[in-house]
Amino acid sequence: MNMTLFENEIFLLSKIEMDSTLPVTAIRVATNFKSHTVRYGIASMERQGIIRRAAFVNFYPLGYFHVAVYF
Repeated sequence: MNMTLFENEIFLLSKIEMDSTLPVTAIRVATNFKSHTVRYGIASMERQGIIRRAAFVNFYPLGYFHVAVYF
C-alpha cells in the first residue's frame, strides 16, 4: 500500500502528532491554514489510514508499570 502525503499534510501531521486533542482553531493558528484545509487534511489522512482515533489508558496511576529486562 503506497501512501503519499502532500507538503501541507506533512506539516499538519507534524503539528498534531504530539497533541491530537487540539481543536481545529488551535491547529489553524499553529499552521496558518484555513479551517477547511485543516479539516480536509485530517479527513484525508484518516481515509488513508495514516491516523485514526484510539483510546489509551495510562496504568501507571493505578500502580501498574512496565518493566523490560534485556540480556
